Amino acid sequence: LFQSEDDEPEDNGAECVICMSDPRDTLILPCRHLCLCYLCADSLRYVDVEGGAFGDDGGEASRF
Repeated sequence: LFQSEDDEPEDNGAECVICMSDPRDTLILPCRHLCLCYLCADSLRYVDVEGGAFGDDGGEASRF
């Protein structure tokens, strides 16, 4: 029933977690997750999440 941290699968992939094809090259701020490609991060920037657009709360995306 309960999972420890050791039971969770590790995400060692280099591809974007959205499109699963392009390489991860965009850092999400302020959390500093490197999990998206530039195109997916740019499209998510305009998605309405709980009443506000992505990035309205000061969050940013920085491409590597």
